[in-house]
Amino acid sequence: VSTNSSFSSSFDGEWVTYRFGDDDDGEDNTKAVLDETKRTQQPTTTTTTTTTTTHPPPKKETTTPKKKKKETPKETPPKEETKKKSVCIVGGCGRIGSLLTAKFVRDSERYDKVRVLTKDARSERAEKMRTEYAAEAAASRGGERLTIDECDVVNDTAEKVRESVKGYDEVIACFGAQRISKPFDWITNAENADETHPKSVNFLGVRKLAFAAKESGCERFVRVTGMSVGYSAFDFIVVLLNNVLSMTIKFQLLGELAIRDACDANDETKK
Repeated sequence: VSTNSSFSSSFDGEWVTYRFGDDDDGEDNTKAVLDETKRTQQPTTTTTTTTTTTHPPPKKETTTPKKKKKETPKETPPKEETKKKSVCIVGGCGRIGSLLTAKFVRDSERYDKVRVLTKDARSERAEKMRTEYAAEAAASRGGERLTIDECDVVNDTAEKVRESVKGYDEVIACFGAQRISKPFDWITNAENADETHPKSVNFLGVRKLAFAAKESGCERFVRVTGMSVGYSAFDFIVVLLNNVLSMTIKFQLLGELAIRDACDANDETKK
């Protein structure tokens, strides 16, 4: 009885069959099978050919830089020279007026002409100011940057006051009465008889100056007064100052109202 058995396996894709036992012709095929097994078990050399395809590097895109257009510089229009102004300071040698005078004289960019009007142009304060601002006056055209002249808004005529401020763009009134009340003022009628009374200075003098500035073509009129003018007439401070300083607050207020009348008259003239 001959028994045949077989199995198969695969190596590298090649099928090989192994048989054990007698062949059909009764011959022992063991040797042949062993030889076949040795032959098939020899390592097979597999040659792998690798083909490398070399691609040329991609070409860099070269961009030609665009030529920048030459920008033509914008022509800046020449700056218009600001017209310098002139200012007339009435009471410019006083405590407040001297401070304003110093400010305007040194502001050469906006003001080229400064005039001070005072009751006494030869006073010690006036001479001191001339010496102090001599350099500023000499640096200006014609040496006329600062002038100090006399003007009394209480006693001078309206025509003389108008000529004193004529030709100036701005007029500043920084004068005021400093009169202590006297026991018999109501008997002596001091407010009409005394030229130093607040009625003559703070009211009538301011009104005369305001209308003179308006008639001479002044662009701006400035009046320096006390803060208490805006208080109620029954305020404690107002009552105290009026009784001590010859009703000064009352006449300061009347002076401000006179300035408003001058402005209204100017508006009526323009119409």
